[in-house]
Amino acid sequence: MTYEKGDRTLILVAICDNDEGATFQIEELIESTYEKHGVEMEIDVYYSGEKLAEAISQGKMYDIIYLDIQMGGLDGLAVGKYIRKMELDSIIVYISEYIEYIESVFEVEAFEFIRKPISNEKFMLTLKRALNRLDRKQYFFDCKYKNYWIRIPIKDIVYFESSGRKINIHLKDNKMEIFNGKLDNVEIKLSNSPSLFLRIHKSYLVNLS
Repeated sequence: MTYEKGDRTLILVAICDNDEGATFQIEELIESTYEKHGVEMEIDVYYSGEKLAEAISQGKMYDIIYLDIQMGGLDGLAVGKYIRKMELDSIIVYISEYIEYIESVFEVEAFEFIRKPISNEKFMLTLKRALNRLDRKQYFFDCKYKNYWIRIPIKDIVYFESSGRKINIHLKDNKMEIFNGKLDNVEIKLSNSPSLFLRIHKSYLVNLS
């Protein structure tokens, strides 16, 4: 889900907590890492589990998700199970004052449990570890079409085709994804990819790996 924005990596983050004070603190801590780690983060805040689950069901994807547990209505554990049911590999960090849930959160492959009140030091160490894990994840090509992010493993891409103002991504399973963009920008974006892409024509960029 991460993608390049200029010379920085943009990471998509969701915060889901019905406590506005906690969401504000989390946002501030995340934003303080921008310059330190050379990344930018796009943050969406949800005040109920239902709203986050609804967004994910409509195609929203996140690299890191911060989840409270007790929120009224759909709780954080149920949301975590839904995320895994959707086969999303988002890094899930639970933040709660209820330590009796520590064992339960790891049933949904949670990355970490942070107890409230939030320790700034613990939060920043966890965020640093999460960023390191994202660096080691499989390479993906991410693009945005009609306000939704599309994530495609680079190994599944056969070639990119420029068609007017749109780019068609042809995949190994004979499927195709579409997004608005320029092939020149795609070529630059993939220049640091572990796969080799060759511009065989002004309208075609082919995966040779």
